[in-house]
Formats: sequence, C-alpha cells, structure tokens
Amino acid sequence: MVLRNELGEFVTGHVKTQAGLVSPKEAEALGLLQAMKWVCCMGWVNVVFELDAKCVVDSVQGKRSEVTEYGSVITSCRQMSYITIFLSSLCIDKLIE
Repeated sequence: MVLRNELGEFVTGHVKTQAGLVSPKEAEALGLLQAMKWVCCMGWVNVVFELDAKCVVDSVQGKRSEVTEYGSVITSCRQMSYITIFLSSLCIDKLIE
C-alpha cells in the first residue's frame, strides 16, 4: 500500500502478508480492507483509494451481497462508513506509465 499526498508525492507505505490461497478478486478486496483499516488506525480522513480491480470498486459501491468469502470482505469494507471513502478504478493506460 502506498500513501501519496494531494500532489501525488510518496508519503509512506505499508506491507502486509497473509497466508493462504485466494483468487485475484479476493486478494484485491482484502488489500482494500487492510488499507482502509490502516488509514483508520493512522487517523486519516477523506482518503481516495485507487484500485486496478474495477470489480472490487463496483462491488463496494453496489448494493448486492454475496454469501462468499469475497462478499464478506466487501461487506466489511462497506461497514467502514466512519471514514469518508472515495473509490476509483485506474484505467489500463495509467498502469502502463
């Protein structure tokens, strides 16, 4: 996870590992949840989370629930409503730069 300021400059980073085998979609959702928890612990608000997994952004912003491990992680992300969260998905061009 990387934290950048409003100018896009690197401020700090954080790495967390987790044992197990999950799908890429679940890994992205777990990464978002860990980032959200990290931001909360640091006391930061009005954070923009940029993800390259549009399916995760759509799931968090949607209303549908899934009775799966992935759905449980998405529900946890949605329940963190005590911080202001802005989600955006990055376009492929931006990832290639």
